[in-house]
Amino acid sequence: MIVTDQKILRKMSTETDWPAIEILEKLKKEIPVDASGLAAIQIGIPARVFITRFKDELIEWINPIIEEFSMDKIESEEGCLSIPNKKVFVKRHKEITVSTQASETAKNRYVLLDEEAVIFQHEFDHLNGKLIVDRVAKRNEPCPCGKLKNGKPIKYKNCCGQ
Repeated sequence: MIVTDQKILRKMSTETDWPAIEILEKLKKEIPVDASGLAAIQIGIPARVFITRFKDELIEWINPIIEEFSMDKIESEEGCLSIPNKKVFVKRHKEITVSTQASETAKNRYVLLDEEAVIFQHEFDHLNGKLIVDRVAKRNEPCPCGKLKNGKPIKYKNCCGQ
C-alpha cells in the first residue's frame, strides 16, 4: 500500500544491508504499472532503497549516492504516488552520475540523462524526506548531491548552490 502520511514520508531513510531482497520484492509488488518509480519509504520502510522504471525495465537502487551533477537543469511536470492528483513543475539536474550498491563491497556507477536523471532525483528525494511540493518554492532543502555534515544533509544554499 502506498503511504500518503506526511509524518512517515518526511523521515530520513537509513542505509540498509545488501542485497535488500525483501524490500525490493515488496517494491516490485506495489509499484503501479504506469509509475516511474517507488521508494521504500512510500511503502512504510525507511530504507535507502528504491526502484525506477526506465523504458519498461525496473532498476534496483540500494543505498544510492549522487556523485556528480551538471549545473544545467531541466524543468518538467512531476506527479507523486504519495500525493495523489497533484502535479507540479520541478527543476532538476539534467545529468547526474550516481552509484548504487552492487554487492557487500562493490558499487556500480551510472550516468543518467534527462528523464532518467529526473526520475532518479525524484526517488532520491524520498530517501531524504523530501516531496515534490518542497521543490516548488526555493526552500532550505538538502543539496541533491546528498552530502552530509554531522549526519545531516547539507542545505543546497551552503553546498553546491553557493
